[in-house]
Amino acid sequence: MNYIHRRTISFQNLNSFLTLYRQDQDQHRLISTPFSSVFYCTKGESENQGKVYQEELRRNALWTACYAEDYIIQLYLADLGTTRERRKLLFDVGSNKGYVLAAWKSIWSPQNGVNQRSLGKYLSEKLLLSDCGVCNDCNEPLLSTKVNISRHMNVSVEIHAFEPQLSNYGILHQVQKWTNDTYLYVHNLAISNYTGTAVLLKCGRGGEACGLTVEKNLTDTERFLLVNVTTLDTFVQKFQITEIIDILKIDTEGYDPLVLTGANLIFKRQQIRLLIFEHHHVGFWASIHLRDVVENLDSKGYTCYMLGKTGLIRITRCWSSLFAEKRWSNVLCVLRNDERLRYFIEKLLISSTL
Repeated sequence: MNYIHRRTISFQNLNSFLTLYRQDQDQHRLISTPFSSVFYCTKGESENQGKVYQEELRRNALWTACYAEDYIIQLYLADLGTTRERRKLLFDVGSNKGYVLAAWKSIWSPQNGVNQRSLGKYLSEKLLLSDCGVCNDCNEPLLSTKVNISRHMNVSVEIHAFEPQLSNYGILHQVQKWTNDTYLYVHNLAISNYTGTAVLLKCGRGGEACGLTVEKNLTDTERFLLVNVTTLDTFVQKFQITEIIDILKIDTEGYDPLVLTGANLIFKRQQIRLLIFEHHHVGFWASIHLRDVVENLDSKGYTCYMLGKTGLIRITRCWSSLFAEKRWSNVLCVLRNDERLRYFIEKLLISSTL
């Protein structure tokens, strides 16, 4: 058994009160436990959630693989007039070339002119990297065309980008210089469920599909490299980050469950407002069930949804077996106690769903 497997914590070993969450779904029922303001779907309603999901995928096979970034707009709108309006703390685990960072900056730092399209142009013209992103990110509609953004608002935006691939880390460093953003911190780190080192499959310049591996043959330096690894719990403790993290986005090519395990404390204390992670059949997802991950997050006060091109479909307490298919998909979760944010996020629910 390799060192990664020894440190793996199965989401199936959840504490006993999760049995409350698997009940006969023959009627709506609120549970008198903390964070219980989300009702259960009936069995029929859960099946409908799954059918709507299936229909969206029939129309667009990449519906949830390449999702819309409208959640960013909803967070922006939710925070207008609140204490979070002028301060944003954002974590991007697996930043690749920085297209998600560019989308964030287009909303909260619009005066800099950084967005997915300008980043694509910079990568192509200055770094000679003609790579638009796996989801054609550089041609995405600008978020600033969908909502009225104040270009004179003084927002403090702190972004932590984690990228273990040396080639992409170098690209992100160049992007940081291009944006001239002293509060964009680029970390050459892999994030997992332990602190130490790990073996990473090498990707070519700009590549997005290479993650950690159980391979130990470090003599093959053409294919593998040794990288430093830490947990999010350790990272926030080391840098004394105690404030709310507005967004945590995770894209680690199959190691997202381990990132979540290594963030157990920050989720327990509800330090994350919005979470996005990727789900498919690669890496540790091959042996971990999405439902177990969703129920674990539910126990910590988070409601999760399938995130897609046309909106959201709730999966927390509305589970359908159709959600279990291990296809390339993305899940968004919101802190239930943040009722204003949840209200705005649920404006993205597809109309025929709950």
